[in-house]
Amino acid sequence: MLIMSPVCTHLGCIAGEAEEKKVKEGIQFYCPCHGGEYNKNGINIGGPPPRPLDIFEGFVKDNDVYIPVLSPAKRT
Repeated sequence: MLIMSPVCTHLGCIAGEAEEKKVKEGIQFYCPCHGGEYNKNGINIGGPPPRPLDIFEGFVKDNDVYIPVLSPAKRT
C-alpha cells in the first residue's frame, strides 16, 4: 500500500491530480505553485521539487486502515 502526502517537496504547496494532457505525458500529480511534476508513484520528474512526495506508513487494525498523517516519511 502506497499512501502519499499531497504536500509538494519544493515549498509545501498542495500537489493535485494532473490534467489529462499531463497524464498522457506520464505526469500524474502536479503542483501549480511552481510547476512541480510527479509520476504515479510520487517520484519527482519535473520542475523544482528536490525529492519524491513523502509517504505515510499506514496500517490495518480490525479491518480499518489507519494513516498517521502527522508522521510522513521522507523519500530520497
